[in-house]
Amino acid sequence: GFVKIWNATTGTELWSSGRHDDPHSPAYLKPVNTVAFSPDGRQIVSGGSQDGIVIESAETGTEDSPTTGHSDQVFSVGFSPDGKRVVSGSKDTLVQIRDSKTCSVVRTLTGHSDTVWCVGFSPDGRRIVSGSSDKLVKIWSAKTGAELLTLRGHSREVTSVAFSSDGTCVVTGSYDKTVKIWDAKEGTKFCTLRGHLHPVASVAFSPDSKRVVSGSFDTLVKIWNAATGAAVFTLRGHVGEIETVSLSPDGNRIVSGGDDCLVKIWNAATGAEVFTLTGHEDMVSSVA
Repeated sequence: GFVKIWNATTGTELWSSGRHDDPHSPAYLKPVNTVAFSPDGRQIVSGGSQDGIVIESAETGTEDSPTTGHSDQVFSVGFSPDGKRVVSGSKDTLVQIRDSKTCSVVRTLTGHSDTVWCVGFSPDGRRIVSGSSDKLVKIWSAKTGAELLTLRGHSREVTSVAFSSDGTCVVTGSYDKTVKIWDAKEGTKFCTLRGHLHPVASVAFSPDSKRVVSGSFDTLVKIWNAATGAAVFTLRGHVGEIETVSLSPDGNRIVSGGDDCLVKIWNAATGAEVFTLTGHEDMVSSVA
């Protein structure tokens, strides 16, 4: 499996790497399940079907640090806002926090009873949110590893989680076809967004937290008003299940990837497709 870096303005591929491939494995090409940029844009962290996590230079693709710690596939990774830590979630049910320079495991968070599909830091770096096949969303102290809240409400696997830019809300997506917005301090549910016809694979807040973006196995990307729960746009163009969505730091662009091997960039204000990036030969499971 490959990590690819693209120029978001021109749509050209800058470089790619296959750090997660294992030549000693019967299945040589191993999928990359998750990728994330560091806050300064200089590093990329990725996790795959091996138990390892790879941190590499975003400019050259030079590997900075390979690391192990999980005992099974890694499905989600992310940097802390200061770039000093990396959080990961795995099929082994664990959430782990690492030092981004040494890649050593600083803390292991236990509490989920099934695969952890998604993790993320709060904007101030003090909390971590995670979602699991156990149908639960958990919020943790990033400093102590203590479990602060458990959010209950989804009826199937929780596939995606994200904090709002001010840290007051959490958005979640699930196999139950819904998107939910929660109070991140009290653990209460604000609203449930309904409209997807199949499982929701990925969700994200816009940088101003006024909108939510979701991608689903129904091949659609939806933009929602976070305050009212109303659907603003439905973006059509993928011809396979959507696995991942993200927004640019300025909130002007949306990027999506899916089973059709394509990466698409959209205008967040109008919903118009800007680019289609080709080059992957298999499912695109994560974009940033």
